Formats: sequence, structure tokens, C-alpha cells
Amino acid sequence: MQTVIDHSCGSAPAFDETYIYYQGGMSRNQLWRQRKDLTTPATMIHPYCGDTPVLDGEYIYFLGGLNHDTLVRKLKTDDADHIPITVIAPVCHGIPVIDGDYIYYRYNDNSLMRKMKDGSTRAEMVDDYCLFPPVIDGDYLYLVGGITGSLLFRKNKHQPHLTSPLIVATCCLTMPTIDHDFIYYLSGPDHRDTIIYRQYKDERCHTSYPFKIDTHAAAMSGNNVNIQPLIVQEFILFVSAVDHNCQLCTKWKTGEGSILCLGNYCGCSPKLDDQKLYFLTSSTFHVLVSISLPRCMMM
Repeated sequence: MQTVIDHSCGSAPAFDETYIYYQGGMSRNQLWRQRKDLTTPATMIHPYCGDTPVLDGEYIYFLGGLNHDTLVRKLKTDDADHIPITVIAPVCHGIPVIDGDYIYYRYNDNSLMRKMKDGSTRAEMVDDYCLFPPVIDGDYLYLVGGITGSLLFRKNKHQPHLTSPLIVATCCLTMPTIDHDFIYYLSGPDHRDTIIYRQYKDERCHTSYPFKIDTHAAAMSGNNVNIQPLIVQEFILFVSAVDHNCQLCTKWKTGEGSILCLGNYCGCSPKLDDQKLYFLTSSTFHVLVSISLPRCMMM
């Protein structure tokens, strides 16, 4: 059974121990906070928000400003009547990624930049073309971009300009997902009809073939948002392209067996928190809901 969190949400949510943070409001361009138990009304905590917020300790990072493209941070306990913010970057596209003391973000023509997450240092270019937010795994950055715009490659995050990138795949249409030794990604000629592949995330990718997990997935939802697969225990969650409604589905992450439909519509990358899945649903993909994990997927 679905629990409705909000009827007007524009992107995937973020969580802390008590609250859900999301892009909401009538035009779905404000930063809102709601208790997970839904015991109090939702609160608007900033009038501008351009995408999924990112939480780090006592701070929340998000795209603010009149054009919803200025990377800022504020104390997440402040409400909309008390809005001191720190500008981290004047221009940012997409969701930032925090790793240790650094924050990574895409700038202007999709250049990947990083700086200290408190905004105290100058920005450093990590890569000159990065289509999606980076996926960070240990000492490595996994990026999608390169000459063709769809290369999936790996860089050492400590020396991004001094080491040759490892090309993992030549065609990747959304952010990849890493699970232990493997990386999962979507590839194909069309965002609406793609194949989910699994292969080794390291040099072994050159000596082994990628394995097909499912041949009817979608890299983009009905509201033109790129969808990243999610691994939960032994299962992979993804958006199916068999039905044009963009159903949220799951199957064994080994690719075995048939798929199980969890929701008839899915308009964002599914998120997991406290044994619940959160995603955007409805025919307009703007209703934020949560569902309990199926018993077979419980941790």
C-alpha cells in the first residue's frame, strides 16, 4: 500500500533520522521538509530549490537562487523565516555529491568541479565533460561523458588529471550503480528502451563480458528524468519500459527470474530509507509516495 507524502513534488527526496526533504510547493520549486511519521504539516524551509537536496550533518545543500541553479548550503533546522545561506558555487547543474571534505558539482557546460564543502577554497576542475553527477566508490570517481558523451569511465579522485581513465563501458545512458565488485548501468540506442548490464567495475571489465540483467528497462521516466537503478540486498530496482507508464519493477540482481511490479508509475530514481521505498508516481509523476519493502527484500 502506498502512503502519500506530498501531492506536488519535483524530484527524489533526501532523508535524515526524522525528516524527509524534497523539492515541493505549487510549482515544485521550493525546499520542503516533512516528518517521516506525517504527524505534522509539511514546512517550507526555503523558497527556491531546483533539484534533490543533499544532507551532510547539520547542513543541507541544494540549488537555490532565482534561477534555481546556485549551489548553496544552510542549516537544515532553519525555517523559511530565517534564511542565512552560504553560496558554494554561483552556477550548478544537477545534484551535488559530497565526499569527505569535498563537494562535487557540474558547472556550465557540464564540467565537473570540486571544492571544500564549506565553500572556503577555489573550485578545481576534475573533468571537462561529465553528463551526470559522479558516483564515488572508495578512491575512484565513476563518470559518464567523454568524447562521445556516453562513455562510462573511472578516475582516481586523488589525482584525476595525472592518471589515465579506465573505460568501463562505451555507452551509458544514466548514472551507474555500484554494488561490491560490480557496476550496473543502462545502455542502448534509446532512453526508453535500454538494457541493464552488470560487469566488473575495475580492470576485469576488459577481460569479461557485460551480463544482461534485463532487456526492457528505461533510462528516462515519463517526465524526462534520468533513472538510476537501485540495489537492495539481492535485488535490483529499475523502471521497466515494457509498459509506457514507466513501472517501478524489481528482479534478482543476477538477472534470474521474472520481474515484480512495485508501482505503476515511477518518475524518479527510487530511494530507500528505513525499510521503505520512496518515489514519484501518478500519471503526472509529481506525487511523492512511500511503500514498504517486499518481505523478501527486508534487511
